[in-house]
Amino acid sequence: DPRTGFPIEASAGLGQLAASVDGRYASANLYRVSPSGGDRQQGLVIVRADDGAVTSYLSSDPQQGTIGDVEWSPRDPLVGHTTALVSGAGPGSVWPTKAVVRDASGRVLVERDGRFAGWSPDGAWLYVSRPAGLYACRVDGSTELRIGTLGVSVATAR
Repeated sequence: DPRTGFPIEASAGLGQLAASVDGRYASANLYRVSPSGGDRQQGLVIVRADDGAVTSYLSSDPQQGTIGDVEWSPRDPLVGHTTALVSGAGPGSVWPTKAVVRDASGRVLVERDGRFAGWSPDGAWLYVSRPAGLYACRVDGSTELRIGTLGVSVATAR
């Protein structure tokens, strides 16, 4: 498929379908497994709902990181997710993670160390989980506050 770069002959799937609050965009995790097994690729695709055009495709790979914890903002067409860098990580390794907020075109607006843990009800803040606690960060990146002492260790977060 020229839009995703995945070979057509591979086994492919779709999961974690979600839509922006205004209904203008939708996102899904795409994955493919080679027919011979072993080779697995995953990515996040964002499309316009009115015409199905792809506005952003974020590929997961060991160098760029895997994408998870995807959730749309309750206010704006912004998507939050966790990127885990797994290059060179072995069993039992702690993977460095980033909480990332992007607009529908894929442009990064906010990036913080930790796991993306959700949105405030008004969509003005994102939550980031770290071993040291739970943090609230303004979407504009101007403020970060520790709001709880109980964080989630990256090694046990999933």
